[in-house]
Amino acid sequence: MNGPIWRKPGQHGEPPIFGFVAEDRHTNGLGVLHGGMMAAFLDNAMAQSIYDRHKCRLVTLDLSVSYKHVVPKQRWLEARVSLETTDENRIEAKVEAMCRNMLCAEARGVFQLFPRH
Repeated sequence: MNGPIWRKPGQHGEPPIFGFVAEDRHTNGLGVLHGGMMAAFLDNAMAQSIYDRHKCRLVTLDLSVSYKHVVPKQRWLEARVSLETTDENRIEAKVEAMCRNMLCAEARGVFQLFPRH
C-alpha cells in the first residue's frame, strides 16, 4: 500500500534519492498526503540508506518528523538522506522531503544496527 517508491542510486558514495507520487490511497480526507504515509516514507528512506552503507539488519529506535507543507495528491515527492555515525552500533540519519522545490517535511532517526558476526 505504501508504494511504489522509486530509487535513484547515490553518486560518489552519497545515499540514494527516494521518491513517489502521492496517489489517492496515500491521502487523507482533505486530499493531501497522510502524515502517517509521510512518516513511513521518510523512515524507510533513512533505513534503506543505512542498509546500503552497512549491509546489516537494523531497527528504528527513535523517529521525529516535522511537517512543513502539505503534499497534494498526484504530486512527486522526493527524499534525500544524510547519515551520521553516533557509535559503532547506532546511526543517526536526517532526511528532507521536497515537493516542487518546497520543503514539505524533515525527519531525524536513530537506528540500531545488528552487524553480522
